Amino acid sequence: MKVYALFMVLFLCVDAVAAQAGPEAAEEPLQAAIALQQHSQQHSDDWQVQQQRLLAEYDRLQQQSAELRQRSAELQQQCEAGREQIANARQALVEGGRFRAELQPFLSDSLQLLRQQQAVDLPFDLELRRQRLEDLGRLLTDREVPAAEALQALLTYLQQEVAAGRQVVTALQPVEVAGERRLLQQVRLGRLLLLAQSPDGRESLRYDSLAGRWQSLESRWHRPLGQIIAMAQRRRPLELVQLPLGRLVQP
Repeated sequence: MKVYALFMVLFLCVDAVAAQAGPEAAEEPLQAAIALQQHSQQHSDDWQVQQQRLLAEYDRLQQQSAELRQRSAELQQQCEAGREQIANARQALVEGGRFRAELQPFLSDSLQLLRQQQAVDLPFDLELRRQRLEDLGRLLTDREVPAAEALQALLTYLQQEVAAGRQVVTALQPVEVAGERRLLQQVRLGRLLLLAQSPDGRESLRYDSLAGRWQSLESRWHRPLGQIIAMAQRRRPLELVQLPLGRLVQP
């Protein structure tokens, strides 16, 4: 009974103290609890935002990783293709060198024939044609020059010579006749014939490729040669004219 009485006294004392402190003292724990809840909510919201960012960054990195793997596979394929091309190029070089060696006898024979042909050919555009043949000779005898380039050079030279062989050209040029240098009207009919006539038409000559010199023609050729020169200069319509062909040269 005494204990119960003591407990009641203590309860009344505490209640009295709380009553004396007022409502402000009771509100402080409540405000603290609310602030703690708000802080926890803000922290949770911040974590949600951060989590979304991390997930987005993870997705981006995953996509980038997939793209890099794809690019790596493509580069690997390109490397394999490059290695194959290099191997093919090396094989082509080996085969090209072998073909160039097999082709060399033909190129050498062709060059020799061209030199022989030029030695007995009509003497026109001498410096140009000699230089052209020398350039061709350097290419055809250089074994470092690819076979395709050598063949192309030979074909180009032949085309140029064929084109020159189709031309009809006339010009007033100095001519060496019997050790005397004279100014004569020359006319060249392709590679077939090279003729010359004095400006007064009283002397006519034909170049003899076999003998390598100019030969005088009989007076009966003065008129036909004058007609040929006039036709070459477009001063006379084309017509059939007898020509002093002489001997044909076979190199």
